[in-house]
Amino acid sequence: MSFVPYSELLAIQATPEKIRNISIVAHVDHGKTTLADCLISINGIISPKSAGKLRFLDDTPEEEEHRITMKASSISILYVYKAQERLLINLIDSPGHVDFSSEVGTAVRITDGCIVLVDVIEGICIQTQNVLRQAWKEKVRPCLVINKMDKLITELNYTPEEAFQHLNKILELVNSITGSLYVEDMEEALSDDIRQDASLDFVWDDDQSSQYFSPERGNVVFASAYYNWGFRIDQFCDIYSQKLGIKRDILKKTLWGNYFFHPKTKKIYKKKPTGKSIPMFVQFVLVNIWAVYSAVTPQRDQAKLEKIVKTLGLNLSPKELTSTDDDAVLTAIFSRWLPISSAVLDMVVEKLPDPRQAQKERTQALWRTKSFNFSNPEIKEIHDNLTKGLITCDPKSDVVAFITKVFAARQRDIFRVRNPGPRTTKSTNGTDSTKPKPEPIDPESMMFIAMARIFSGTIRKGQTLHLLSKNYNPSQPNKHSIEVVVSELYLLMGRGLQPIDEVPAGNVFGIGGVSDHILKTATLSSSPACIPFDALSSKVSPIIRVALEAVNTCDIGKLRKGMELLNLADPSVEVRFQKSGEMILRACGEVHLRHCIRELKDRFAKVEFSVSPPLILFRETITQLLAPDAESFVATEVTYNKIVTLNVRAVPLPQNITQFLETHKDQISHILKNKKYHSNLNEATSTFIQELSQEFSLAGNNWKQEFDYIWAFGPNRSGPNILLNHVTEYADSLDWSSVLSFSRCSPSSDPINSILQDIDSSIVTGFQIACQAGPLCEEPMMGVCFIVEGIDIDLESESLEEDHSKGPLSGQVMSAMKDACREAFQRHEQRLFELLLTANIQVYEAENLGKVYNVLNKRRAKILHEDVKSFSSSLFEIKAFLPAVESLGFAEELFDKTSGAASSHLVFGCWDVFDEDPNFEPRTKEELEEFGDNIGAIPPNIARQYVDSVRKRKGLPVKEKLVESGTKQRTISKKK
Repeated sequence: MSFVPYSELLAIQATPEKIRNISIVAHVDHGKTTLADCLISINGIISPKSAGKLRFLDDTPEEEEHRITMKASSISILYVYKAQERLLINLIDSPGHVDFSSEVGTAVRITDGCIVLVDVIEGICIQTQNVLRQAWKEKVRPCLVINKMDKLITELNYTPEEAFQHLNKILELVNSITGSLYVEDMEEALSDDIRQDASLDFVWDDDQSSQYFSPERGNVVFASAYYNWGFRIDQFCDIYSQKLGIKRDILKKTLWGNYFFHPKTKKIYKKKPTGKSIPMFVQFVLVNIWAVYSAVTPQRDQAKLEKIVKTLGLNLSPKELTSTDDDAVLTAIFSRWLPISSAVLDMVVEKLPDPRQAQKERTQALWRTKSFNFSNPEIKEIHDNLTKGLITCDPKSDVVAFITKVFAARQRDIFRVRNPGPRTTKSTNGTDSTKPKPEPIDPESMMFIAMARIFSGTIRKGQTLHLLSKNYNPSQPNKHSIEVVVSELYLLMGRGLQPIDEVPAGNVFGIGGVSDHILKTATLSSSPACIPFDALSSKVSPIIRVALEAVNTCDIGKLRKGMELLNLADPSVEVRFQKSGEMILRACGEVHLRHCIRELKDRFAKVEFSVSPPLILFRETITQLLAPDAESFVATEVTYNKIVTLNVRAVPLPQNITQFLETHKDQISHILKNKKYHSNLNEATSTFIQELSQEFSLAGNNWKQEFDYIWAFGPNRSGPNILLNHVTEYADSLDWSSVLSFSRCSPSSDPINSILQDIDSSIVTGFQIACQAGPLCEEPMMGVCFIVEGIDIDLESESLEEDHSKGPLSGQVMSAMKDACREAFQRHEQRLFELLLTANIQVYEAENLGKVYNVLNKRRAKILHEDVKSFSSSLFEIKAFLPAVESLGFAEELFDKTSGAASSHLVFGCWDVFDEDPNFEPRTKEELEEFGDNIGAIPPNIARQYVDSVRKRKGLPVKEKLVESGTKQRTISKKK
């Protein structure tokens, strides 16, 4: 197909029914970018011969070097459906590596459908499950492409019957994941009252059954993207319905599955009519494909090949048929017989929704309407109109758009109409006037473009809009929002940008002029009554930290600016600038870290800098008590002016409560930030409080009553540590009880109570400071509960109102509370929480399993699951917990030890207590008998090594024995 002018693409943008916004998602190396090449080749952007090999949407040098996609890229193509209807396909190719899962989230949010690729050899991998889950949560309708079908013939040497059974197992596995997601949704949707009602039965929803993949439904394509071929069973139904004299609808239902055709009776049976009968899919589809391959490889049968080409009615040149390259011959035949672009795009048009259909289903899922209480009727009315515009995808409604990411581009990427020279015009007085040339533009200069999707209204160049952050609240329109002017609009064309003037609802586009005010994502609207979209759900959390330091001190500013730009352009990275001047970069894995460092050096900072060894995250916690009696572990601290005395006790927090707080810390932070804007508890807050109360009940009777005494969470007011208020004479604390809306006692005018209210925030702040840096190695605490047993105030002290020379009382209380928490913490046995990563390993051939287990045991891994892939006896799957501190270089070592036969993917797993005391010394009689008084007999304390390494890095004192003056031992006796 010849090159398609951009004017034809723009003409379709105003018709939502003729638009399909789709993304391609899959595990790494399953063929996403190769498939994208095949699809965009129909518009003449690249040659069909180079499709599958060029990797057009991988435009960075690092992507081309490693041959994996690292950035989600969008391109618009024109597709003529059934040679009649012209449709606009906005296609986004997303990464498959687990380190770049956040890019998948940005792609899925702004599309309405997705193409899920599955490698026919590797089957369902960890990232396949992740992308299916992301698509399900975002209410994006999926279609399935089973890729690399050629390997069933050339590598596994399957017969057509064996290939059919193999494909059937893959479909069962994919549908089992879809079924589990549906069940999870049903369980979340059912309220507690409905769950307790035994009279209610589970009812299957027919609409949800359409989410399952089945060839007869037309939402499955069998393909080999590298060889540019693919098909749906619909294509063979058209061929055989006339040839066999069977109705097309009947053939479509029976061509896949255990149905058998008898050639003599010309009837279809559910059971084998004869002993040699084979399924219809094998008989009419796979046998024909296998026949083409057998004629070409491994030994060429030219006569048979020419007969097949003639039977299929293909127009191939003699040069193509007689080529000595088997791959070229196969590509020439299959790309004409079963072009993959037609099969996939026909499925997209028929099975995936247009923007208007999709937004009816997705609006309620993406908009956080339930999190807001619209007390103002005017705002409520405007919001209802905005919601109506979103549901109908109305281009005449108010503008509502979502910015999913920001990416860096160069001026050379913009398609411009070049002006050969100054333009001469005739002035009114008859003289020539020459307009000066515009200033030259540096083609290498960098700019930032936001990738967005407009859900309603029409956005125009030069328009002023409200840019809303995720914390924006319509009742406070002056906070978390800013007015911006749309300076540029672009049609995203992969490696290039096409300037345009306006974009109507339902389209994916690029926008300039707003990147200076965005951090990761944002909502754009022409109305301040708009609520922000939900934040992107990303499964991958940053797990590796490194410190960056400029080689030349004069480049510190450039490095800092470069890190800020990287933070803007990468949705997964996190950048922190410490008060000490240390610049921290957090990445999602080693591959992601190398990518970020290269981006900093080549694009954003362009200065030389050094990178520290990875800084692994730890947490500090406590276990059992060192002292048997309760009184001995209550820490008492007095303020410097002797007015306030604090009694604090520390206890380990139950595991279920710790995990719940760690999982919901963002929700706690959101509740505390917005509690003053809500007079009543909204549904989300009420649900959270009920779930937290239930966790306290599950922890045991001793903890059930403690829920009413919650004072604060920490650190940062939302962490996995709790402060409890056991001060009997103190009424309600001011931090969290205002959210819970309960009162343990009536307010009092007692002077002590009044002073306690004054120092309330100081006590909470001291608790927060203590939780932020524990005594072991100044790492944050986790799973610790601090209980304020009592607060004594000396009302008769003369310095209560007069003496301020020792600082304000609030500051003294803050310091005393911090010291009391640290002392109470140290009266327990202390432990480290270490971060465990979930390692998903795939191993080819059983002989490599021993090598893999050796690597895992060396790095203290815990094996969780090991199994053989049900559809391949030579492919093994291992799942294990790997300590993050031992994960550095894991993938490379695994690759080297197995000679490339094993691959791994690491994702955030959980926090686990490292059960070794970093302060261990022989104390008991048994320990002294085992180790004696000789310290050298004690085995290496790994926990102590981790603590010391962190303390050294932070410049804290470390207990080490250093030899100041070493002399050689004299072994020769003196001569007499």
